[in-house]
Amino acid sequence: LRGQASAGLEAPMRGLGAALVAFALSAPPVAAESVGFYFAPPIGSKFVAREIQTIELRLGGNRELHTIAALSTVRIFKEAGLIFVAHRVDELAASKAGEKFETPPQVAAMKGSEIVDVLRDDGVLVRVDGYRQIAAKALPKMSGEARSSLEKFVAEGRQDDADRALWFEVEMLAGQTLDLDRDYWYDAVWSDEKGWMRHQTLMRLGPWVTHPTAGRLLTVNIAYVANARAQIAQATRLFPKVKSRLDPLLPGAIAPGLKLEGGATWLVDPATLMVWKIQSRRKVSEPRQISSDLGVTLVTETRIEKTLEPAPSPAKN
Repeated sequence: LRGQASAGLEAPMRGLGAALVAFALSAPPVAAESVGFYFAPPIGSKFVAREIQTIELRLGGNRELHTIAALSTVRIFKEAGLIFVAHRVDELAASKAGEKFETPPQVAAMKGSEIVDVLRDDGVLVRVDGYRQIAAKALPKMSGEARSSLEKFVAEGRQDDADRALWFEVEMLAGQTLDLDRDYWYDAVWSDEKGWMRHQTLMRLGPWVTHPTAGRLLTVNIAYVANARAQIAQATRLFPKVKSRLDPLLPGAIAPGLKLEGGATWLVDPATLMVWKIQSRRKVSEPRQISSDLGVTLVTETRIEKTLEPAPSPAKN
């Protein structure tokens, strides 16, 4: 599965954020149980990923709502000691509430394209391939500010930043042994067109649920906050067990003034780190000064619901 238009093996609706924090503060502990997390994706397997993404833009009294639905094929294979997770977008539909809508070229270019996460055996993301090819398909059909913005984005090599930030949440679990009755937190980042946003991620594990095709899966609840200890003083700080290529404290150019809120709920198999379902919400607030005495806030709220299921076996003649 993916993040912006795909992400990680995932991999991440709530009124989460504060709601998850409230859950962590008030919920009684789950049975005292430790769970080990291991990166061991099923090599040679193929899956179908279904994703619905809604993006709401709010500025003053103005509101725009966009929806993107995608159906993808996910393949996992291994070559030259590296693990490849390939995501091919097979079907894609986009709409804008309340008016006729033409799918933007940068979105339409996703259809038929393949984005590939290249990973080490320990779960560390080495690189993401495919976005430059998508941009090359989209740019000739674009013009004006949208084209300039995408050209700058690609020139800065930032097209896979959101995917790297999403996968960091998986890397944080790799190799860990964690308790179901404890609150955890770690330093993290998210990427916007304007740059990186630092934040902290609160996490609580449980309960176990039974999935129709994946068997017994663990619920992972996470909330994106400015200060984890201010929310839950007793939360335990986590550090990666694998050497991620993303440093959340030094990610790159920071987007000044932007604020991130939200969270996610996953259903994950700890034995493989396959994430079979994600419901996530990210709200980015950006202050804008209209004049010397008038300021407004642009709010971009993105909700994603994604599921993974085994691909059907080829029909036999």
